[in-house]
Amino acid sequence: MYTENATGEKGIVRRYNLDELPVGTYFLVVENNLKKVKHEIIISEEKSILTNKAISEVYKPTNRNIKLANVD
Repeated sequence: MYTENATGEKGIVRRYNLDELPVGTYFLVVENNLKKVKHEIIISEEKSILTNKAISEVYKPTNRNIKLANVD
């Protein structure tokens, strides 16, 4: 399992070397303050495939009653 905390105003671009991973199915989970998105990575002997479309996308609950700022 690998975990990384990254920040960026316009998004994050990362490249990972998957050559050392055994053949199998893995999951990439990307989470921010609003939601958690899960993609599937399939590694075979010939290639690695990251699904374009998320296999799950869960929005986090928000509390609309929280007062964020005082405006006078």
